[in-house]
Amino acid sequence: MIRVLTTVPGLGKVVATTFHLEPFHPERFNRAEKVNSYLGFAPTVRHSGEKTPRCYLMPVGQKRLRSLLIEAA
Repeated sequence: MIRVLTTVPGLGKVVATTFHLEPFHPERFNRAEKVNSYLGFAPTVRHSGEKTPRCYLMPVGQKRLRSLLIEAA
């Protein structure tokens, strides 16, 4: 799995190993959207009435892994 992950441009052994080991029971994620939410990459939209919606990322999930993936990007 780590060998496959390192074929992605920008992902080295440290990021690939962390991404492989960090999620607890990775088989529970049957969709990419669930992995995004777990990592804290799923945007939260808040709007009220006629106002324009605002999106932001919630500071939840695996902070260390999220920061490594952002650095790799």
